[in-house]
Amino acid sequence: MKNILASFGQEYDYKNILRHPGVSILLNEQKDTEDICKRLDEVVIKFRDSSDINIKQAIRDLDNWISKEISRSDENERQKIANGFGRFFDVRAGVAYNTLSIAEKEQSGKIIHSGYLNQFSEIAQVVGKHDERNKNILIKSVLDNLRKEDEKIEQAKFYRDLGKTVETIFVSLTGSNAKVEDNGQDFLLMTPLLEIGIRLEIKSRSKNGNYVLMTKKQVEMAVSCTEKYILCVFPDISNSSSDNFKHKARFVLDIKELLNDRYYETEDFITRNFYENDGQNILIEFENYSYKYKIKKSIWQRIDNTKVLTFTEFEEFILTQLK
Repeated sequence: MKNILASFGQEYDYKNILRHPGVSILLNEQKDTEDICKRLDEVVIKFRDSSDINIKQAIRDLDNWISKEISRSDENERQKIANGFGRFFDVRAGVAYNTLSIAEKEQSGKIIHSGYLNQFSEIAQVVGKHDERNKNILIKSVLDNLRKEDEKIEQAKFYRDLGKTVETIFVSLTGSNAKVEDNGQDFLLMTPLLEIGIRLEIKSRSKNGNYVLMTKKQVEMAVSCTEKYILCVFPDISNSSSDNFKHKARFVLDIKELLNDRYYETEDFITRNFYENDGQNILIEFENYSYKYKIKKSIWQRIDNTKVLTFTEFEEFILTQLK
């Protein structure tokens, strides 16, 4: 509380207001601590409408201090705190809110009207139970997870938009009823005009641009499907427009053949080393048997290769497949 008191600044002469023998002694003496709370209560109420940023911060600090003390106190201690800050205690939420800037108030309003105020409150209660060091760890963890989920949502939105773009392109090109599957990343082109259906898997590059990832399910589809399976690498996830897709997309026609041996080698290795069977006393285990296939950029950057096409070349390829 001494630090909070000091935050109010000399221009308000808080030292005169609080000038009594108790200020200079340790705060663990109950009588003087309660007296300081009452004096501080007077200061906060007096300057509650101040526009001084230091005063505003001091009010927020006091509000946070009270909240922290309440969260770790029993009923008797909470009542003592309420008595100590007789006037400020009941109105502190509103007083603290009024110290926020217009932008901060708008953000608070968005949170309140979002309908998730209870969830935010629960997060705050969990974080508030810990000391400052652990608070920072928890807050960082929450923010990191929010960013990850935000990236997933943004990525899903991108693929939905891209799905609409690509579907429009293919319907215009073939006149088919191109069907979007798997959140806009997997396309199946079926039309009586095609001798064989075409299944197109669209992937964006990794952050460093060196590879794309395919799940086990996607690779299983690639090696087992009866349609012509084509991997499309679209390296720019910032722009799902038709022109950008046509300019930057690359189509790998032989991905099924490239994956085939690798897939069966991997499945054989997993069967022999991960599952219980006779003759194996030491096995390998990892959570949920989760793994993906990493397709390096050398696959779609092959030069002068008839198996890797630009969009214009892929368009010609489609047209040659039409009866």
